[in-house]
Amino acid sequence: MPSYTDEQRYEDGRYDLTGDEERKYIEGGGAGWVPSTEEDVLLLLRIRAEARRRMKKRQASREYYKRSRERLLEIARNNNAKKKERFDALPEGEKEDIREKHRWAQSSYREWKREELAQKAREARMRRKPRK
Repeated sequence: MPSYTDEQRYEDGRYDLTGDEERKYIEGGGAGWVPSTEEDVLLLLRIRAEARRRMKKRQASREYYKRSRERLLEIARNNNAKKKERFDALPEGEKEDIREKHRWAQSSYREWKREELAQKAREARMRRKPRK
């Protein structure tokens, strides 16, 4: 079964139709089956209205995430540049102390999480396709 994007699903399902056009589309079997009663038609209309609401919400969330992501990336770039300037201004001895502490923190984390990291590595190898 092919994977659809939300836009393709919206177009294929003809969710752009509303009112009488949507009712005719449903009664004509466009929703996948021909409803036999008025209750079935109303049920399909409710389902499609809810799907339309969810699609609009997803679209708004995507747009908000995109705007926020660009803004947050800019803030992160500025903060990283400031930290780099402060680090570069330190004497060489302090820089080496910071680097050593960082190396120690990384190694102690690896020792502490050794089992978990090994399990993740095994799972990642299992997910990879076998070599031919």
